[in-house]
Amino acid sequence: KDQHGYFMFSDFFCYIPSRNPKEVQYLIDWYFNMELTMQYNSSVGGWTGFTPAGLITAAKFNADKHDVVQRI
Repeated sequence: KDQHGYFMFSDFFCYIPSRNPKEVQYLIDWYFNMELTMQYNSSVGGWTGFTPAGLITAAKFNADKHDVVQRI
């Protein structure tokens, strides 16, 4: 921790690669201290961690039946 504190940011968006509605993806990018730590992707059907902390949090979110239902 420095004088700037900690930074957490989530970006929620839809990726639309074509006119086919079945190809639309719902994405959540989760950043901590300006580093992408994990991402939710509706095509994958869950969270993917990219950092050690992101791997732990993604595993917890994927195991949470309430989070899974909320994202469907």
